[in-house]
Amino acid sequence: MAKAKGAEAAGEAEADAAKGPVATGAAEAPVPETAQPEGFVNEIPLSARLPQRLVLTVNRYQAQIVKAVKPYGIGASEYPVLITLRHRELDGVNLEGSSQRDIAKRQHRDPALINRVAKSLEAKGLITQEVDNSN
Repeated sequence: MAKAKGAEAAGEAEADAAKGPVATGAAEAPVPETAQPEGFVNEIPLSARLPQRLVLTVNRYQAQIVKAVKPYGIGASEYPVLITLRHRELDGVNLEGSSQRDIAKRQHRDPALINRVAKSLEAKGLITQEVDNSN
């Protein structure tokens, strides 16, 4: 019965949150423009802020990914390689043709880094590597 009440209270809180802010009768005073420090972000043109925002968003995304894959022993450099291989597999691409050079090019990363990552992933048993004798 306590669970039902808790769920009911949670449902009420959710419904209240959906309604929006509740007026308390006391109006908040607007923040004067002079209260913001010189060089505040709003003084920077939008075209200059977008790249910064993009970088911050990517960094936050990567931090969440690293946190999610850490329990599986997968590192920040390893995850993108695994994702690339998985997407290629889902797209029906023959993974035997997925060279380290190709992966590096697709990810705009240093081939030496991809080589190290591939060795690490192979040591963990997550991928297999074969020598490409076609070159």
